[in-house]
Amino acid sequence: MGPASPSATACCLVLALALPAGYAVHVASQHRSNAGLASRLTPAQLDGLSRYLAAHSSGTRYEFASSAVFRAAPVIVRDGRPVLMLAAQPGLQLVSPQRLSALVANGSVRYALLSNRPIASAQWALQHGRDVSRAAGLPPHTLYRLTATAHRQATARSTHRAARPRG
Repeated sequence: MGPASPSATACCLVLALALPAGYAVHVASQHRSNAGLASRLTPAQLDGLSRYLAAHSSGTRYEFASSAVFRAAPVIVRDGRPVLMLAAQPGLQLVSPQRLSALVANGSVRYALLSNRPIASAQWALQHGRDVSRAAGLPPHTLYRLTATAHRQATARSTHRAARPRG
């Protein structure tokens, strides 16, 4: 067998890159990241988030809890208020779910600005939070109002599946 022709090589390369490229476009179109990094907030989103938190987090020790430094940094710089960091880097949890629960229960923190981090305290926040991203001018699944009691997060995907009988 001889060497592959340039057109066959190009065809194979296009096929090999099509799926990852398609997935990257899908993730980016949802203003999300699959790397655990924050989506970049636009100036308008940062303004809206800052106004929302100023109006809804007065009297708290922390402006919000965050699972990613990259997501929290622009707000910290802008507002200058303490933020409860749930993780230092991917996989390195700083605050346990029990500690976060206690801080929510005593009123120290009411909101969580979350990213795609698989840490237990962020999972606790998702189970005990209500998505208020839209009210703050953010993409869905970004900002959560935390409560001490857990509730199931209904999503369009989970309700759609529940409505269809399996068979």
